[in-house]
Amino acid sequence: MHCSGKPRLSLLRIVEMNIGFFGLQFSFGLQQANMGPIYGFLGADEATMPLLWLAGPMTGLIVQPVIGAMSDRTRSRLGRRTPYFLIGALVCSLCLFLMPYSSAVWMAASLLWLLDAGNNITMEPYRAYVSDRLAPDQRPTGFLTQSAFTGLAQTLSYLAPSLLTATLDRDVLDPNGIPAIIRIAFVIGAVLSVSTIVWSIWRVPELPLSREEQAALDRRPLTIGATLREIRDAVFEMPGPMRQLALAMLCQWYAMFTYWQFIAFALARSLYHGARHLPFGLRHGHAALAGGGNDLAPVPAYDRHRSGLGRHDGKYIRHAGGFDPAGTDRHLHGHFQHVHRHPDADRNADRTADIQAPARR
Repeated sequence: MHCSGKPRLSLLRIVEMNIGFFGLQFSFGLQQANMGPIYGFLGADEATMPLLWLAGPMTGLIVQPVIGAMSDRTRSRLGRRTPYFLIGALVCSLCLFLMPYSSAVWMAASLLWLLDAGNNITMEPYRAYVSDRLAPDQRPTGFLTQSAFTGLAQTLSYLAPSLLTATLDRDVLDPNGIPAIIRIAFVIGAVLSVSTIVWSIWRVPELPLSREEQAALDRRPLTIGATLREIRDAVFEMPGPMRQLALAMLCQWYAMFTYWQFIAFALARSLYHGARHLPFGLRHGHAALAGGGNDLAPVPAYDRHRSGLGRHDGKYIRHAGGFDPAGTDRHLHGHFQHVHRHPDADRNADRTADIQAPARR
């Protein structure tokens, strides 16, 4: 049965065409939940977070409208939207795979710009793909399915590092100080980003253009000037209710980005007895001494009630039991453990006579 020239799809096909949105939103969720801690592990402090997080809003502001207008004018053997799906998914997968191997803040920030660009290249054409593919009376079901996959993907991506601790030791760090569970979660996201998009476009390919649509494309060439003019016209012709919603969305996204930037730091301070000097605590496994050793961050968000882990001068550092009252830094290299006397050891030793901390050099 056809409606408005488009074949009706079963619920299963509608679900399959939106599975790619699951991979896309899993990627978004990983960066929202983990980029703050990753920046912290690499040495960034809270004051730099707004600048380091600019990638998301800037690429969304620029890439989404431009790619959306371009995809309306694109004509290819794969369809109008599919080339953007594939390019965006490949960029996302590559950046997700490389992100946990970042060796410096600038590398992670650069990858985040590329990752957000890839996500936005896929995002806008995907919404149009649902409208293109479904009959008008099925579009609400299509967009509700997208929303369901958004919630599911965001939930699982936020939980992924914690779920991995069921089989992996949360205390294991990579050489750059980023926990291995985060690396594996990002690798899972990289696989999902490509595989789910490929599944969707394979199971529910785009419909061929009608003669009317082809004639319309002939009148709308794919040029930079025409694309920018369409974006300008869309802004000026925006209906009144949409302008009101735009103001509400401005406030909403302001709040969400504030939340994403600082939630990990806030939780480390409040729920996990965070130190006043939290940037130091993040760099040294969220387990830094502050104010004589009593105001302590023994548990990062990923370590809960176990020992804190972090990075110190390019080496692994463990504060046994969350912190080392006798003032020792244990630098782990492979199977060897070197214990160095902390500068505050003498001050803290009298409080912890039951701790033995032999100094080996």
